[in-house]
Parts: sequence; structure tokens; C-alpha cells
Amino acid sequence: GHTNYVKSVCWNRDGGRVLSGSEDGTARVWDDTTTWQQINVLAEHTDSVYVIAISPNGRILASASWDKTARLWNLENGQPVASPLQHAHFGNCVSFSIDGMLLRIMTYSEDGSLRIWNLNSGEQIGSEWRDGERGVNAIALSPDGKQVVSGNDDGEVKLWDIDTGKIITKWTGHTHHVKSVCWNRDGGRVLSGSNDGTVRLWDVERGETILINVLTGHTDSVYDIAISPNGRILASASFDNTAQLWNLEDGHPI
Repeated sequence: GHTNYVKSVCWNRDGGRVLSGSEDGTARVWDDTTTWQQINVLAEHTDSVYVIAISPNGRILASASWDKTARLWNLENGQPVASPLQHAHFGNCVSFSIDGMLLRIMTYSEDGSLRIWNLNSGEQIGSEWRDGERGVNAIALSPDGKQVVSGNDDGEVKLWDIDTGKIITKWTGHTHHVKSVCWNRDGGRVLSGSNDGTVRLWDVERGETILINVLTGHTDSVYDIAISPNGRILASASFDNTAQLWNLEDGHPI
């Protein structure tokens, strides 16, 4: 189906559909029941689709592209929702949050800007967040929806207050770009993967810049990380052509 590299994939809520975003400028919906049949092609972007994400209610797909826009799609009919969300530079990542009755989407760009949008109106909420000009590569919302962590080209992991747009703290230690970030289940820990080949575990609960552990073993960049549903195991994927499982209690490979 895709005619170029696939950059991002995700599941819908019930696991019956897989969605993919590609450098061919499209996002595609696939049947994951038995046939892997292509159900829909979402084609409005004019450049590579870098990342995709599904809203918490499972009805809307967000796609961020190198055409400097993020687009919202109705997954029932494959049609665009609202106007494109504009960035001055290409969007690296998107993430959804729910705040009462307001559904918001967050977009982050390689120019270092972070923006929040009202999903119902497509309008930007407040001014953009920014801390320097270095690019943002990854974001993750805390389980309670009150904070967001970002991984950045300057090697820092930054914790933001979602209501004020202010930085709460910065974690330093990585020696190269931070490519992926995630939270543990209770929101007390943040994990980050970097081009320096390490995964680092940080303490959030104490509100200080405390490094808990460094997971070493990869010989090239760590570009994606994910925590198991039970919160005990971390998976890391690397450009060294391996994926590694880690015990988060002691930091040892499994």
C-alpha cells in the first residue's frame, strides 16, 4: 500500500484496526482481524507523515507532517476534521489529553515550539510554549493529564506544567538527542531513550532532577521505548538492529 518508508504505526482502541503513517504523505487504515485489508487512505498532506496518534475516545486520528501541519481525521469516514493545525516548522509529534469536557491536542515542532489546540474548534489555546530553539522529538502526557514530558535535541528531558506552559524541571545526563519518552503507570517515573544509546529512568515524585538508573547495552541510538501493561518491563528499540527488554525494578536486561 505505502510507496515509501513507514514512520509511525498505532492500534485503534479495540485492536481491530492498525493505522500507519508514511513518507509517501498518507496515513492508512488496515483491518487487523484476518485479512489485513486496506480500509482507507487519508491523503491530504503534501509531505511525509512523521507521526500519528489516536484520540482517547478512539474516533479521531491526528497526523503530523513535514508539510508543517497536523491534521485531524474522522476514523469512521476517513474525512478531515476542521482545518489543518499550522506550525512554522514541521511537526515531530502529537498527543491527546482530556480535561473535563475539553479534548485537547498537543503538537510539537522541530523549531522547539509546543502548542495546545482545542480539538472542537481547531483553534490554538494560548501562546506557544518554548524553551530555546532546539527541536522537540518526543512527548508524553502524565497519567493524570497535568504534566507533559518532552525529549529534546539539546539532550535534555523537560517536564512541563500543562496549565501554565512553564517548565517544572529539566533532567540532564544524555549526551545526544533524546528521541523517545514515556511515563510509568503511576506517573512517578519518566523514562527517556537517546541517540547516546542509553535509556534513563528519572524520579518525578520528589520534584527534583534525580537520575535513578541508566540502562546500557545498546550500541547505537535508542529511538523508541514502551512500558508493558503491568508496568514492570521496558522495551527499547535501537538502530543497532535489536530490541531489548529490561526489568524496571533492577534495570537489568531480561
